[in-house]
Amino acid sequence: MKTIHSRARAILGALAAMTLAASALAAPITYGVNQAIGAGSVTGTITTDGTLGTLSQADITGWSLLLSDGTNTFSLKSGSSAVYLQGSDVTADASHVYFDFSGADSGVLAFQQNLFSGSHYYCNATQAASFYCAPGESVVPTDVFSNPNFPRQALSGVQVIASAAPVPEPASLVLMAGGVLALALRRRQAPR
Repeated sequence: MKTIHSRARAILGALAAMTLAASALAAPITYGVNQAIGAGSVTGTITTDGTLGTLSQADITGWSLLLSDGTNTFSLKSGSSAVYLQGSDVTADASHVYFDFSGADSGVLAFQQNLFSGSHYYCNATQAASFYCAPGESVVPTDVFSNPNFPRQALSGVQVIASAAPVPEPASLVLMAGGVLALALRRRQAPR
């Protein structure tokens, strides 16, 4: 019986050590995008390297977005399109990606087939960033950047632009593993 308890303590210690090590390393986070923009929309995913706080362009490691203006659709995927991030208006926590539409640093977050081509893009921009795309949120699935009727909406303040699926925290995983181990040990010790 003493051997069983020693093994249980060793296993729990190993689980705790693995959990601490895993939580120290930032794991990629995939956020879901589901934005209605006027008559249009943007749906899909954005993946980061797990950085929390202010994001840089290098922190965005993948995306798969479907752009719609209500009639036309266009797909943007990492590897065949590009991301452009300027300013410090994009932030993330473990659950959400945010954009500060009231930022004063000409912030922009744009996903586009060919950067600065004026076509096929999803863009978030502060009021001061109208050079790159319309202030607020806009979606242009077709080659109509000069058309003033493409879907866009003015936004202000910090807004959620993507949300992650809930993931159990490391401490919860250790508690769950400990409970399963305790049940297994109790079952072993029960008289037959």
